[in-house]
Amino acid sequence: MTRPLGVAMAILSCAVEACAHSPASQRARAELAAGAMVSLPGGSFRRHAGSGPFGDTPTYVGVSPFLLDATEVTVAAYRECVRAGRCRPAWDTVTWEWSRAAGHASWSRLCNRDRADRADHPANCVTWDQASAYCAWAGKRLPTEEEWEWAARNGRDGTPYPWGGAAPAGQP
Repeated sequence: MTRPLGVAMAILSCAVEACAHSPASQRARAELAAGAMVSLPGGSFRRHAGSGPFGDTPTYVGVSPFLLDATEVTVAAYRECVRAGRCRPAWDTVTWEWSRAAGHASWSRLCNRDRADRADHPANCVTWDQASAYCAWAGKRLPTEEEWEWAARNGRDGTPYPWGGAAPAGQP
């Protein structure tokens, strides 16, 4: 069974990333025409992490065509879901088990929550349930883990990055 992506990976592993949508609905076609979503063809690929006890057995997965938001969900968009009573507010602090208490304040400064100066920044510091609630409110769903990897690896091209094979500028 395909499991939806737990919590999106881009912003501290806690951002509401893009929502996915079946290309069949009228709303999906309208959003695609407006440039709010991108259409990704289906296909199969070798999963980055294999299976087996050491993750070294190649695993191939298939993905059906789907639509994905062209950009991350913004703080302002997430705020509208909260105002509508369909989403719980994003967290303004983090308390990850793997992080020492002293680091929580440092990490928490990166939470965008309701900061007016970050209305157009990606919504972050939300749980999988909060991200899923937002997508449902928007008439969409979270992408599955396979869909997310397919999009992140540039579909059929299978590049290490969505933009190709070159590492991000200024990164090792």
